[in-house]
Amino acid sequence: MEFASAQPTPFDFTHMREETERVSAALIHLEVAQREVVMLRFQEDMSLDEIATITGAPLSTVKSRLYRGLEALKPVLTAMKDLTGASA
Repeated sequence: MEFASAQPTPFDFTHMREETERVSAALIHLEVAQREVVMLRFQEDMSLDEIATITGAPLSTVKSRLYRGLEALKPVLTAMKDLTGASA
């Protein structure tokens, strides 16, 4: 009896790559300050305190930029999903 591997399949790799490309394309629509915070938070896995230190912005500003950036991404990603028929 063989069990399925816990490792990602070629389909999983392709799906992850497509999602990464879609998110990267959507990030272009953000203001520079918002894009910076979103990328540092999710691509570099930094804490909000670390981002505040790096950007020189107060923590409250970093939180605001992150929240507004994520809110701005939602309609862009939804529109892209509707155009391509991709899953969210």
